[in-house]
Amino acid sequence: MKPQETRVESTVRRQLGPGGATRESSASNPGSKPSHKTASPELQARIADRAYNLYEKRGHQAGHDLEDWLQAEREVLQQEEAKQIGRLYRQELWNTGNLEIADRICGSGAVFHNNDSLTPDFGRGPSALKQIVTMYRTAFPDAQVKVEDLVAEGDKVVIRWTSRGTNKGNLGTIGPTGKSATMTGTDILRITGGKIQEVCINWDSLGLLQQLGVAQLRSQAAAR
Repeated sequence: MKPQETRVESTVRRQLGPGGATRESSASNPGSKPSHKTASPELQARIADRAYNLYEKRGHQAGHDLEDWLQAEREVLQQEEAKQIGRLYRQELWNTGNLEIADRICGSGAVFHNNDSLTPDFGRGPSALKQIVTMYRTAFPDAQVKVEDLVAEGDKVVIRWTSRGTNKGNLGTIGPTGKSATMTGTDILRITGGKIQEVCINWDSLGLLQQLGVAQLRSQAAAR
């Protein structure tokens, strides 16, 4: 093991309180006194790894152990917060229909980009997100979303998801078919200040229409 890695790890150990508590840096909460929160062993290991990566980027320059630790802690905790917001958005909000979640996680000016012709432009912010969720939950009231992959990097969160449900309500101008369908897609969220500011939704809407048996009818209607 490299000598400096040992120093970084010892810094990590100094930052960890009893029972694996990790000190919340004042850099992430300016003006606040240090507090403590529980960090899992996996999270502690990620912070330590990130701190050592920062040290390597400095060209193994000594004397920045605490600075590297605080930056690593801030980055890792921000990633964890972003992942939590991603799960609340795609899994809890869509599965429960609890629209209050939209107010908690969505910025007032959040922009939504959809790659399909089914979803109208509902504008921006929590109201737009609520209308999108309501539209599809009305069409598929029993739909359940499963998050297959979730990755956070910087201010972005990428979510790959699968949803299964029965078409029991109107989907825009399409009446209920009573057919079950599986939907797949990928979301890219931009999160700043603990809120979603932008959402890019890319999903297989054509595949959904084909499963419902209305793809040809919709194509004919669009051609008129």
